[in-house]
Amino acid sequence: MRISKLLKNGKKTEVFLDGKYAFFLYGGEVEKHGLREGEILEPEIFATLHAQVLARGKRRTYHLLGKRDHTSHELRRKLVRGGYAEEDAEAILEYFKEKGFVDDVRYLEDRIRQQGGRKSKNALAFGLRSQGLESRQVEQALVQAEGEGLLDDRASALDAARKKVSGKWERLEEMAWKRKLWSHLQYKGYSHETIGWVWERLQEECLDRREQEEDPEDR
Repeated sequence: MRISKLLKNGKKTEVFLDGKYAFFLYGGEVEKHGLREGEILEPEIFATLHAQVLARGKRRTYHLLGKRDHTSHELRRKLVRGGYAEEDAEAILEYFKEKGFVDDVRYLEDRIRQQGGRKSKNALAFGLRSQGLESRQVEQALVQAEGEGLLDDRASALDAARKKVSGKWERLEEMAWKRKLWSHLQYKGYSHETIGWVWERLQEECLDRREQEEDPEDR
């Protein structure tokens, strides 16, 4: 392989082999191995440098996973943006998948358990897809979660609405209150049917409270 370009980029030096980006090194590594543009990179030196690059990528991935779980898509994107060639990013990901540290199915199930009680199905699906999870996989997991009672749009929407109402919106004129509530829940991804159900339930609750306030003996 011939070193076609050594491109300085801050503290890094991007190494191009046979006209294609290969990996990045730091200044000391370039000098240590005496790399020069136009010269042949011996296979032994390439193997040594490539092993160092993969080890560095693994350390970077351990660091990312130490902060929080990531999907394969998120890790791949961060590694590539960090200067790792796509094939190296894939090799690093495969290492962590084999170790069980990266598992998209487990990630998906964990997120649904953690957020299913406080987010709408639509909002949850959007967030999961934005993290690179497959749409069909996400939809199947959400349907299963609904069947297991882990996801209930009516319950979470009612809870979100109660937090907003709480002696605040209910003092507004009815239509103004309804518009605010509708806008708030639509923004959170709830369907018209769910919002309508929540509106009726809140009206009943408000009516009950007013009746109790008017008749203290019924408390």
